[in-house]
Order: sequence, then C-alpha cells, then structure tokens
Amino acid sequence: MTATADLEPVSDAPPATLTAVPDPHEVEEVNAERTFVRAALIGALIGAIVCAGLWIGIVAIATANNGVRTWPLLLMGAGCGAFAGLFLGGWAGSMVGSKALEEAHHASLPAPK
Repeated sequence: MTATADLEPVSDAPPATLTAVPDPHEVEEVNAERTFVRAALIGALIGAIVCAGLWIGIVAIATANNGVRTWPLLLMGAGCGAFAGLFLGGWAGSMVGSKALEEAHHASLPAPK
C-alpha cells in the first residue's frame, strides 16, 4: 500500500482558483528581468561573432607566410575568440539590461514622504 492511498480530501468544496490581480510592480519587474536576460544573450551572441572574427584575423596575420597549414590554427582562433566573446558580450549585454532592472526596482519603491 502506498502512502498516498491514505490521503483523503479535507473538504468537498471545489478547489479555489486564483482571482487576485497581480501587483503591477511585480509584472514590471518580471518584464525587466526578461529584458535583462534577452540583452545578455544577444550581447553574448554578438560578442562571440565579433571576437571570433577578430581572433581569426589575428591568427591569420601571425601565421602568414610561415609554411604551415593555417586552417587548424584559424579554427583554434575562432574557438578562442567565440569563448572570449561570449564572456565579454554577455557582460556588456548585462550592463545594458541592468538599466531596466534598476528602473523597475526604483518604480517599486515607496514614494518619499
């Protein structure tokens, strides 16, 4: 016999539904958090693409005319650049998105007396 077989309903009343109106400040803060995450993700993607291109250029210049196959080195540069760009772009995007969080937080504070 399972532990849930012993459970019986406490009341015969139908389950209550949520009819309360959400706090407008709570809705504004959730929207600000979505804006923050979206800005961080977009920043990380842009940063990965830009930094990968920069690192490919740096590796191409460094390995020009040295007589070795350069495509493995260019792939390594692209990987390193993408990794660095994810960090730097995510940081820049979170700095841009933090403005929305700050504004939502200040809007939810009580007015000074």
